[in-house]
Amino acid sequence: MKTLRHILYGILAGVLLSSGLVAQHPHFYHYSTQDGLPSNQVYDIFQDRLGYIWLCSDYGVSRFDGSHFENFGTADGLGDHEIFQGTEDRSGRIWWSSLNGRPSFWQDGQFYSAPQIPEFEAFKASGMIGNYFDDGERIWLCSSNGEIFFWDEVQQEAKAFYHNSKWIGLGFHAVWRSPDGQINAVSERSFYQFDSTDQSIQPIASWDSQSHLVKTFHAGDSLWATASDRLLLYHKAQKRILRTYQFDFINSEIIRVYQHPRLGLWLGTRQGVFHLPPGKDIERAEDFHHYLPQHAVSGIWIDQEENW
Repeated sequence: MKTLRHILYGILAGVLLSSGLVAQHPHFYHYSTQDGLPSNQVYDIFQDRLGYIWLCSDYGVSRFDGSHFENFGTADGLGDHEIFQGTEDRSGRIWWSSLNGRPSFWQDGQFYSAPQIPEFEAFKASGMIGNYFDDGERIWLCSSNGEIFFWDEVQQEAKAFYHNSKWIGLGFHAVWRSPDGQINAVSERSFYQFDSTDQSIQPIASWDSQSHLVKTFHAGDSLWATASDRLLLYHKAQKRILRTYQFDFINSEIIRVYQHPRLGLWLGTRQGVFHLPPGKDIERAEDFHHYLPQHAVSGIWIDQEENW
């Protein structure tokens, strides 16, 4: 497999940045269905531990080896044809966030879903799967209709942990286990904690804004949350919002956040990607570089070699 040495963007088609990451005029490679992608609408992009690049689209997923795209859909065992995100767990399984709420994963060259994993029949998610989280013992997933499930592979058990019946319109974007062992989740307006004894839910942090949360991205002890034109930085252990940033110069919804200690902060929007190099001031518009202004950038990833 040919190794990739680029920072990667998922937009309405695939793009590779192939110049110095902080260069003023980088060069981009553009990929579309003419190059083998299953669709020109790409929702997310990431690299697995074997070095393959995966792209999630409205027509299945695609695996890129640096030269060729290999496409997969429901006929191959994928849980849905519309896949918004992929998450690799500790065992190397890749879990797919689907529109129809049916869980599935890829492992050792094969897709697994309800037909192969009977316990998955217990997952009755009535909305889009938000994300997956591996706590070392269980795989957790949440839905846009306020449901949280878990799967215990050892016990061959799948159960509903929480189903929203209290708040109208409550849907979850992400679920995780905080350092104190509690299950936490975030909705469009608030962060929540669940009581481990009775699974009751309590809001622990909210934001004063008419903006609805769009997406969340884990970054070590912190979590980035995008809410229209603003960005929230939440600390998982302290269970509080550390900072709220509003970017008047970004006249577009922020749909992707990628932070790298050596390469800085990258914000994907519906009008291109904004890059803040390390050591620059996040409050200063002039410190950002703006690329691909005519594209919606929904995925950003740096390859394993981190050379470019």
